[in-house]
Amino acid sequence: MAFAFSGFEGFEKRLELHFFGDDPTILQLGLRKLSFDCIQQTLQAVQCTVVSAVGNSYLDAYVLSESSLFVYPTKIIIKTCGTTQLLKSITPLIFYAQTHLGLTLSLCRYTRGSFIFPLSQPFPHTSFEHEVTYLETTLPSDLCFRKASIMPSKSSSHSWHVFTATNIPHHSHAPYSQNHAYTMEICMTDLDPVLARKFFRRPGDGKTGDSAGKEMTELTGIGEINSHALVCDFAFDPCGYSMNGMDGEWYSTIHVTPEDGYSYASFECVGSMSDDVDIIHVLRKVVQIFRPGTMSVSTTSSLGSEVWREVAGAVEPMGLKLRSCAMDQFPDSGSVVFQTFTPLRRKSAHTHQDEGGLAYSYSEWSNWGDAEATRVGLIKRSRSYPPHPKADLKIPNICSEIPRTLNKTKHSHHSRPQPYYLLRDQGKQQCCMGEESSDNVMWEKERVANHGRGK
Repeated sequence: MAFAFSGFEGFEKRLELHFFGDDPTILQLGLRKLSFDCIQQTLQAVQCTVVSAVGNSYLDAYVLSESSLFVYPTKIIIKTCGTTQLLKSITPLIFYAQTHLGLTLSLCRYTRGSFIFPLSQPFPHTSFEHEVTYLETTLPSDLCFRKASIMPSKSSSHSWHVFTATNIPHHSHAPYSQNHAYTMEICMTDLDPVLARKFFRRPGDGKTGDSAGKEMTELTGIGEINSHALVCDFAFDPCGYSMNGMDGEWYSTIHVTPEDGYSYASFECVGSMSDDVDIIHVLRKVVQIFRPGTMSVSTTSSLGSEVWREVAGAVEPMGLKLRSCAMDQFPDSGSVVFQTFTPLRRKSAHTHQDEGGLAYSYSEWSNWGDAEATRVGLIKRSRSYPPHPKADLKIPNICSEIPRTLNKTKHSHHSRPQPYYLLRDQGKQQCCMGEESSDNVMWEKERVANHGRGK
């Protein structure tokens, strides 16, 4: 019997929930007053855990075993990758917000890209149609202004899926109207193999996930994206990386799945056109760190914001070309602009045959903005190649670091560290180690058996 190859799903699902209430004393901290037990129970429904956490006067940011969680007084954002069941967090969050804090849901926004391994996703994420049906039946009926849309690109494998529901009429766009706030979600695939190797840990390095994560942040230049941000980073074993950055009330987050054949990285930031963050610098630094083969950028902002116009001008000098651009409007969520990019490639194919008769085909191209930049990537390994006139051509040394087997039969799994629990005691916050429950341990065995692993 033949089985379809499935690696780790890097593309995240993102859920944003907004709440409102009448008690000003509750609204000062709002959702941040939820106990960690409530958060833990919610994440168990999603099938992930907390590995690290940090907070400031505006929000709490959690690095998860699969991506990130951000908690504001009246807003919560959960972003999870792999085979997590993100939409199953809605019911417990509505319940805890209502019963513990007297807060009521006013807006739901769900977004995601196109999965690399869609057949590996569990219900309700088996298709966008199933996700929309689940959202329609789960959300309160008073969120009656709803819209679902699949925003296309020139590539059938890259689309942006958006669902919004709110109790505010269509022409109001409160969440993104203040100071022209925006949310930018960047998804990158086919990462430069040499740069992706920086997100692998050395076997037996003896480091914690926190210390290894800090090292990756410095080594890759991620810390230079926003030097003012408070960074909470984590490196998984044997590979993978997650980071949350907080700069006042705004956050940024990065998640990397570096395995060859299905490499993926995401960058998300929330900001305002009136703040001091240079979005052009941010975009160019992200491209420089990963040099992706494909990149999509989804920008959600108020109707008057022009931040999306900055994207192409920022990345095209780095060697990327705008391939498609789609725009749509959503109730109480402003406009969404979805842009896709691929490199301007001067591509020349080469084939090399090793001593065992295996032919290796690879390509190289420049035009990455800086004159000396050259990317070399292994494309195919096959015994079916005919003799090549340049069979004695040697693969450049840079390829020596690239794994030569794309069709892996064994899958590496990130080990699950003990979670850091964010505790609150009389207004003070601290992190401490906590033990996982037996339920989590049992779930971990089932999850590994299905080729999932904490990111």
